[in-house]
Amino acid sequence: MKDQKVLNETKEETTELSLPIRIHDDGSSEEYDLVITSPDEIESEAIGFSKEMLGNWYSDEKPGCVSAGFEIEFDCPENMEELTELAEFLGDTPLKEFLDQFPLYGDCSIDILPDVPDCPEAEEHDWTNEFENGCTENPGVWDTGNGRMKYIAHCRHCGMMRTTISLYASGNSNRSGGVPDETEEYSDPNPDWVAKYIEEEE
Repeated sequence: MKDQKVLNETKEETTELSLPIRIHDDGSSEEYDLVITSPDEIESEAIGFSKEMLGNWYSDEKPGCVSAGFEIEFDCPENMEELTELAEFLGDTPLKEFLDQFPLYGDCSIDILPDVPDCPEAEEHDWTNEFENGCTENPGVWDTGNGRMKYIAHCRHCGMMRTTISLYASGNSNRSGGVPDETEEYSDPNPDWVAKYIEEEE
């Protein structure tokens, strides 16, 4: 069983509400406590929290994607103390409007990207698309069709190439079919590229 975790840390003088959230993928389902501080941000908080949890679940997996969702069920409390606390949390938000959104369902699918290899020549990579092909205004960027863009950049220090394919048209997502919305690949360091473009420039 995975450890329970909440999204927000308790803050002084901040009204909070804890909601039970169940996250599920094709093979498992886990329930957590989602702590929110505003009745207007439940869905966005739930998506962010769910994706964070899924990232923890699959932190050791190979690059790919995970199709997953979440659900939140909440009933109006019958206990007067809890009802008073809920009213304080809602403020100007009508109780019926708040309760009508439950049960709340959402998509929280994620892409699993590879770890960025260390730069052998510096503490961090310095990525640039300055010397790539493509249009002059936006080098290193191509539309590959099917609502996806391809981005290529090299590290100024070691010459490693990073290739990113990213979905920009959400309606074209095929995560449910095992196709990630975003992928990244890294080449080996390329000192010849550095010599040709960076050292000559300097």
